[in-house]
Amino acid sequence: MNTTSSQALADSLKSYSIDVQYWEPGAGDSHIFLGHREFLRAHIDSLTVAQRALLAEADRRVLEFAAARYEDEQDDDVLILRLCANVIEKSKAQHAA
Repeated sequence: MNTTSSQALADSLKSYSIDVQYWEPGAGDSHIFLGHREFLRAHIDSLTVAQRALLAEADRRVLEFAAARYEDEQDDDVLILRLCANVIEKSKAQHAA
Protein backbone atom coordinates (compact mmCIF):
# COMPACT_ATOMS: atom_id res chain seq x y z
CA MET A 1 0.00 0.00 0.00
CA ASN A 2 1.30 3.45 -0.92
CA THR A 3 1.27 5.74 2.11
CA THR A 4 2.67 8.78 0.34
CA SER A 5 0.16 11.59 0.54
CA SER A 6 -1.13 13.27 -2.57
CA GLN A 7 -0.05 16.59 -1.04
CA ALA A 8 3.54 15.37 -0.66
CA LEU A 9 3.55 14.29 -4.31
CA ALA A 10 2.07 17.61 -5.44
CA ASP A 11 4.59 19.57 -3.38
CA SER A 12 7.53 17.56 -4.69
CA LEU A 13 6.33 17.91 -8.28
CA LYS A 14 5.87 21.66 -7.87
CA SER A 15 9.34 22.06 -6.38
CA TYR A 16 10.92 19.90 -9.07
CA SER A 17 9.20 21.83 -11.85
CA ILE A 18 10.17 25.24 -10.45
CA ASP A 19 13.75 24.18 -9.68
CA VAL A 20 14.18 22.88 -13.22
CA GLN A 21 12.68 26.02 -14.71
CA TYR A 22 15.31 28.18 -13.01
CA TRP A 23 18.26 25.78 -13.22
CA GLU A 24 21.68 27.16 -13.97
CA PRO A 25 25.19 25.79 -13.50
CA GLY A 26 27.05 26.98 -10.45
CA ALA A 27 23.94 27.62 -8.37
CA GLY A 28 24.77 24.79 -5.98
CA ASP A 29 21.20 23.53 -5.58
CA SER A 30 20.77 20.86 -8.25
CA HIS A 31 20.88 18.13 -5.60
CA ILE A 32 17.48 19.37 -4.43
CA PHE A 33 15.70 18.78 -7.73
CA LEU A 34 17.50 15.45 -8.15
CA GLY A 35 16.03 14.38 -4.82
CA HIS A 36 12.56 15.44 -5.91
CA ARG A 37 12.91 13.54 -9.21
CA GLU A 38 14.04 10.39 -7.45
CA PHE A 39 11.06 10.67 -5.07
CA LEU A 40 8.68 11.17 -8.00
CA ARG A 41 10.17 8.18 -9.82
CA ALA A 42 9.45 6.02 -6.80
CA HIS A 43 5.83 7.18 -6.70
CA ILE A 44 5.05 7.74 -10.36
CA ASP A 45 2.10 5.36 -10.32
CA SER A 46 0.39 7.63 -7.79
CA LEU A 47 0.51 10.71 -10.03
CA THR A 48 -2.58 11.93 -11.83
CA VAL A 49 -2.63 12.37 -15.60
CA ALA A 50 -2.19 16.14 -15.19
CA GLN A 51 0.73 15.63 -12.80
CA ARG A 52 2.38 13.22 -15.21
CA ALA A 53 2.09 15.84 -17.95
CA LEU A 54 3.76 18.44 -15.72
CA LEU A 55 6.48 15.94 -14.84
CA ALA A 56 7.03 15.15 -18.52
CA GLU A 57 7.45 18.86 -19.30
CA ALA A 58 9.99 19.34 -16.49
CA ASP A 59 11.81 16.17 -17.58
CA ARG A 60 11.96 17.47 -21.15
CA ARG A 61 13.73 20.59 -19.88
CA VAL A 62 16.23 18.56 -17.87
CA LEU A 63 17.05 16.44 -20.91
CA GLU A 64 17.44 19.55 -23.07
CA PHE A 65 19.71 21.19 -20.51
CA ALA A 66 21.79 18.01 -20.16
CA ALA A 67 22.15 17.65 -23.93
CA ALA A 68 23.29 21.27 -24.24
CA ARG A 69 26.15 20.90 -21.74
CA TYR A 70 29.66 20.12 -22.89
CA GLU A 71 31.03 16.70 -21.97
CA ASP A 72 34.05 18.23 -20.25
CA GLU A 73 32.04 20.50 -17.95
CA GLN A 74 32.71 19.37 -14.40
CA ASP A 75 30.61 21.86 -12.44
CA ASP A 76 28.79 19.98 -9.66
CA ASP A 77 25.42 21.23 -10.88
CA VAL A 78 26.12 19.97 -14.39
CA LEU A 79 27.15 16.58 -13.05
CA ILE A 80 23.98 16.38 -10.95
CA LEU A 81 21.94 17.46 -13.97
CA ARG A 82 23.39 14.49 -15.85
CA LEU A 83 22.49 12.20 -12.95
CA CYS A 84 18.94 13.51 -13.08
CA ALA A 85 18.83 12.86 -16.83
CA ASN A 86 19.86 9.25 -16.08
CA VAL A 87 17.04 8.93 -13.54
CA ILE A 88 14.60 10.18 -16.18
CA GLU A 89 15.86 7.74 -18.79
CA LYS A 90 15.64 4.82 -16.35
CA SER A 91 12.11 5.85 -15.41
CA LYS A 92 11.08 6.01 -19.07
CA ALA A 93 12.58 2.58 -19.72
CA GLN A 94 10.77 1.05 -16.75
CA HIS A 95 7.40 2.35 -17.87
CA ALA A 96 7.94 1.45 -21.51
CA ALA A 97 8.45 -2.20 -20.64
